[in-house]
Amino acid sequence: VLGLVGLVGVGLWRYTLPRLPGETLVTQRAEAQALRELRERASRSGEVEDLLAWGRKAWELEAWDQAGEAYLEVLKRDPKNPEALRRVGILLFLSDRPQEALVFLELAARTAPQEAEGWLFLGNAYFQLGEWERAIEAWETYLGLGGEARERVQGLIALARARAEGPSTGQALY
Repeated sequence: VLGLVGLVGVGLWRYTLPRLPGETLVTQRAEAQALRELRERASRSGEVEDLLAWGRKAWELEAWDQAGEAYLEVLKRDPKNPEALRRVGILLFLSDRPQEALVFLELAARTAPQEAEGWLFLGNAYFQLGEWERAIEAWETYLGLGGEARERVQGLIALARARAEGPSTGQALY
C-alpha cells in the first residue's frame, strides 16, 4: 500500500508540478502537442487559415520564433493579411528593429484600422524613432478604439508631448 501511495504521489508530483499559475506540466505538454499538430497541418495544407491558426497558438504560447515563421508564411500567400502584417511588425519592434517594424505596422493600420493592437505598437515605433506627433496620433487612435492599456498610453502621450515641445527652460539652461 505504501509503495502504491508512493508511486501515485511521485506520478502526481511529476505530472502536476505547477509551472505558472494555473498551468501544470500536463497542460504544458498538451499545448506543445497542439502547437506541433497545428504546425504540421499548416505545413501539409499551406492554407492561410491553417497558418493563421498555427501563428495564433504560437503567439498565445509566446513561441515567438514559430509565430514569426507562421505569419511570414501567411504573408507569402496573402501579402495584405492585416493580422500577419501587424504581428510581424510587433515581432520586429520587440526585436529592436523599429524602422522595419514601421513598414509592417503602417500597412496593418491601413488594412485594418479598427485593430487597437496595431495602433499601440505603431505609436511605440514612432516614439522610438523620435516622431513624437505621429506617436501621439497613433496612441490617440488606440485609445479611441478602446485599447486596454489606457493609463500607460496616456502617460506615453504626455511624455511624447513633453518631448515634442522641446526642453524646458531649466533643461535648456542646464
